[in-house]
Amino acid sequence: MALEPLYRQYAAAHNGPLERNGLIWSRVWSMRDKQAVMYVWSEREGGAPQAAVALSQGRTPSGKMDLTLHDVAFTAAEGARAIWAFLHDFASMGERVLLPGGPWHPLVLLLEQQRLAFEFKDYWMLRIVHLPSAIAARGFAPGVSVKVHVEIADKVLPENAGRWTLEVADGRGEIRPAGGASAAERSVCLTINALASIYSGLASPAQLRAIGLVGGEDADVARLGAAFAGPAPFMIDFF
Repeated sequence: MALEPLYRQYAAAHNGPLERNGLIWSRVWSMRDKQAVMYVWSEREGGAPQAAVALSQGRTPSGKMDLTLHDVAFTAAEGARAIWAFLHDFASMGERVLLPGGPWHPLVLLLEQQRLAFEFKDYWMLRIVHLPSAIAARGFAPGVSVKVHVEIADKVLPENAGRWTLEVADGRGEIRPAGGASAAERSVCLTINALASIYSGLASPAQLRAIGLVGGEDADVARLGAAFAGPAPFMIDFF
């Protein structure tokens, strides 16, 4: 199926999209009793797909229709423009395009006029249960090299609490108890709740410090922010 490998490449460039299993893919193709049809574009006939979209059409009270994009993925600018050109062909009978995506979907940035509205959002419920495993499982920017001490408070899971040393390099992260660190070395102080927002990319340490959820010196807070910097998180799948 052409959409699946495209989705994996597309998802890897964003914060939050799921590694889909069979059940979640079935929901892509059948959403609220609407069956999707897939369209695929490639640079040349027989070449690797550059873009794909799964969509369905629904009649509106005016007699026209809305286009619901169940899923969309692209790996090249030509593919992104091909998707909009294709959707434009529905303009004579279409009223709206319903696009699942994050706060600023890349396709939206190609519009000449920002005529859009957000119809539904739901904040994540994210809880870091095992701190070392969570850091090891997260991806990090390959060009970032950071070492920073953090002092974490966790009233529910005390094994997450205490002073840790976070190191990020070569796209990987590790956090370990800072047993060998000097007491004179500074730490960024935060709760596990604040760390969840930073971990997901929802908020930066500097933003959370401004509302009292993070404490620390400018340089240390900046290093922690650099480690977790990335695009705003989003997820279009429910599970």
